[in-house]
Amino acid sequence: MSEWPARFYGRDRLLAKSFHVVLNIAGFLSLREGARIGSGWFTIAPMLQDLDQLAARLGQLVQRTRQLHAERDALRIRLNDSDAEARALKQRCADREAELQALKEQMRDHSGALDLCKAESQQAEAALREQLARESADRLALEARVSAREGEMQQALAARDAELQRLRLAASSARERIDAVLARLPGAAAGEQA
Repeated sequence: MSEWPARFYGRDRLLAKSFHVVLNIAGFLSLREGARIGSGWFTIAPMLQDLDQLAARLGQLVQRTRQLHAERDALRIRLNDSDAEARALKQRCADREAELQALKEQMRDHSGALDLCKAESQQAEAALREQLARESADRLALEARVSAREGEMQQALAARDAELQRLRLAASSARERIDAVLARLPGAAAGEQA
């Protein structure tokens, strides 16, 4: 575990050294017990009392050492859990970053497509406006030609009406002259009487 902090390794070395000392003292106490049985109890009582106190202190030290080992193991478990959570969070961040990049790519694609559609619609609108302007100009020109043609036709019709009226008057005048000539011809009166 290369990620463990250096203080954990230092504490482990210290605990191992303390435990080794405890083992040495335990061996010494065993020897002391044998010496107490083999020799007189009352001759070394003060020394044995000191050793008993030392043994009690060493027992406390062993208990504390075990407690520290348990705390170390708990801290290692917590650190492992924290590392796992950190890796999970890092992976989640990477996934979110990938999703964000994908969304950015989609947004750029949609923006490009929108710009293309906008440009095409503007071109189509310009073409339609140009076509509308041409058709409007053609319609106005056609209306002008139709109006001019109607004027010409009306003038021609008026001229024909005037010519027809003149011809009618001329025909009526000619008929009257013919009737007058016929009336002056010889035998016209006899024919009329017969």
